Amino acid sequence: MRKKSPQQRVKSEDIPEGGMTTTKAGTREILLARVDGKIYAMDNACGHSGYPLHEGTLDGCVVTCGWHDARFDVRSGAVLSPGRDFKPIKRFRVVDAEDGTIKIGEEI
Repeated sequence: MRKKSPQQRVKSEDIPEGGMTTTKAGTREILLARVDGKIYAMDNACGHSGYPLHEGTLDGCVVTCGWHDARFDVRSGAVLSPGRDFKPIKRFRVVDAEDGTIKIGEEI
């Protein structure tokens, strides 16, 4: 049986609309973003250079990497910067726990 990795908990209320934060799920750093009232979770690494996406900008549902302006949709992880060899970002389920914190679920 596989042992579950520890996870940092973030309170849902601590992520404002249009805001981003990070958390850890095992050894993975996860970007959390709130768009239109919903929280999305994805790897916190640019699909081009691995730069931490939380150091970029969030405009609506689009997170832009601060290094090379790679753009990704936080709802789907899709690449929005055509003509480059950027990879989509892995996304994860967000589970609201009863104590008001967010738990990162399986990859989707």
